[in-house]
Amino acid sequence: MMKRKLWLILGMVLICAFALAACNDDDDDESSAKAITAYSIAGNTGTINDTAKTIAVTVPYGTSVNSLVATFTTTGEKVKVGDAVQVSGTTANNFSSPKEYKVIAENGSSATYTVTVNVAASSAKEITAFSFSLRDEAEDVVIDQTAKTIAVNVLWGKDLSALVATFTTTGANVKVDSMVQVSGETPNNFSSSVIYTVTAADASTQNYTVTVTANLGGAWAQKTDFGGVNGLARSEAVAFGILSTGKGYMGTGWNGNTATYYADFWEYDSAANTWTQKANFGATQRLPEGLKRKSAVGFAIGTKGYVGTGFDGTNYFNDFWEYNPADNTWTKKDSLGVAVADGVAANERADAVGFSIATATTGKGYVGTGFDGTAYYKDFYEFDPATGFWTKKTDFAGTAGTARAEAVGLSIGSKGYVGTGMNGTTYYQDFYEFNPATNAWTKKADFAGGLRAEAVALYCQCSNGYVGMGYVPCYNPCGGTCECGKVCTAFSDFWEYDQATDKWTQKAYYNGGEINGKRTEAAGFSLGSKSHFVGTGWGCSGSETNKVVTPTGFYKDFWKYTP
Repeated sequence: MMKRKLWLILGMVLICAFALAACNDDDDDESSAKAITAYSIAGNTGTINDTAKTIAVTVPYGTSVNSLVATFTTTGEKVKVGDAVQVSGTTANNFSSPKEYKVIAENGSSATYTVTVNVAASSAKEITAFSFSLRDEAEDVVIDQTAKTIAVNVLWGKDLSALVATFTTTGANVKVDSMVQVSGETPNNFSSSVIYTVTAADASTQNYTVTVTANLGGAWAQKTDFGGVNGLARSEAVAFGILSTGKGYMGTGWNGNTATYYADFWEYDSAANTWTQKANFGATQRLPEGLKRKSAVGFAIGTKGYVGTGFDGTNYFNDFWEYNPADNTWTKKDSLGVAVADGVAANERADAVGFSIATATTGKGYVGTGFDGTAYYKDFYEFDPATGFWTKKTDFAGTAGTARAEAVGLSIGSKGYVGTGMNGTTYYQDFYEFNPATNAWTKKADFAGGLRAEAVALYCQCSNGYVGMGYVPCYNPCGGTCECGKVCTAFSDFWEYDQATDKWTQKAYYNGGEINGKRTEAAGFSLGSKSHFVGTGWGCSGSETNKVVTPTGFYKDFWKYTP
């Protein structure tokens, strides 16, 4: 009985041993495989380093990595990122930082792959906008992205030697030769084409050819020098044009190099481009040499010209003369300001403004402001050639006006305009309209060229008006832009005033260019809306002694402006 029990127990032990062995054989069959064998994101195949257990994927530039879905294959039983089981092609993850993929094998073992997603560097390398940001200057820009060219058109006469471009680009940087370009800061010489090389973030490059042409805003053409071969360089001359004959007249003035004052007077034939000397200003049978002076005023009414006031180096004047081209004679008229009622003349002066306003049947002249060596004036007068008398009008700009000299005066249609100038310490850019019908002044848009005196004004009573050139002194605070060693800053800019819109538009630079055309105290006249003439003057090249301008560099050249 005992033996049977022993054999029973032994049998049970053997059965358990065999069962345990069988169990151990089943465990040995469970896989320990735990590799990621393929990995991609949005079709971008990852590089798997099975030794380092890393996966690197590069996605296109601009891809957001905040929620990307990976497609993968694995030998493991499952894959987790953190506690989240990953389903290939379904589960999204934020790859703004590396993600650890834990691959769990069937037998419970695991391996961890670090997945890094990189966004490819941009290959973009376009220049998307380009300009020179030239204040109020006109500018046309055409960017051809196919030809990779940039064509820029600027004002006629613009100095191209050191223009600063403002641009935007999709590239990482822009160079001209080896010089990195900073938008709005780096100057280049655009006298010939300039190659801009744009480098993308991925280091690829693209060249743009930038070509600058200067032909906007009309153009100036040089004509026969003032007075032809016998003309003399000068500034502060007087001039007027007579539309009906197509001829202009210019004379008087001075040359500061020799302290010489002139009385000569010349006729310019615009059709023939020739000068003919006429009777000296103010010449009479008893005084054929005429009356020398500078800083007078002049204008035309109908077929006759009128000149008066001025300074001869010693005396200031208020006399007034009529010139008749038909017989080449000067006739003395009533002095400035003599009225029908009282016959009292206005004070002598120089550097006043003068212009005429035509009507349907006749025209009248206007003179005002100026300086007599001691005082500055703001009074304003109307001259009627039909009666030969003057009428006192409302002072320049009414109660808002400031006494001054070296301003500009012009007319457009039935209105007159006065602005800019100085009063010895202050320089102006204000601009006012005078209405003869109401004897009233109206403030208009300030002259857009800025503070200045001794500018030149052009008008033909048939189109918009023009103002340009002039100067500010270097010793005055408003002359802070002066070149080193210069006595004053002269200007070459030229502006059109639109009466209808009350706006200023910059036009072609005077006399061949922004740099060479700098000029002050020039004289000019108009012979129609398409024929404007300017010449003489000086270029602020003198020295300054005790804040007194001693000018040098006088001119006799003569130019025609065509809008």
